[in-house]
Amino acid sequence: MKEFALYKGEDILSIGTISDIANQLEVRKDTIAYYKTQAYRRKLDKRKKSNNPMILIEIEEDIMEKCFADNGRSCIVLRAKNCKDCKFFKTQKQVEESKKKAMNRINKLDIHTKSNIINLYFEGLCFVGDDAIV
Repeated sequence: MKEFALYKGEDILSIGTISDIANQLEVRKDTIAYYKTQAYRRKLDKRKKSNNPMILIEIEEDIMEKCFADNGRSCIVLRAKNCKDCKFFKTQKQVEESKKKAMNRINKLDIHTKSNIINLYFEGLCFVGDDAIV
């Protein structure tokens, strides 16, 4: 049986089947199922400001954590949201680790090359943790 996570904004309200979630929140199953439809997502996209929308996401066994680019309604990196087969999938933790590795590589470069990279990509000042790299 498929399991889902119901979010309100960034907060998880419930995890379980659609029936389980509906029973827990004391609403109809159709109401919970509606939160995963494309019609509901289009409705949210048309709103100018959606404060804490309800989003129902199917929990996939092979994807335990949310992708850093998934804002609940869409992908902030790609035009179409297709998390299941996405080759760019990374958790927030993986993104942070990748940034640290990149900064460590930059720090190992000679001062002239490091300065050029920092000026070009970081507008002259870059921080790693609490330390500024100049």
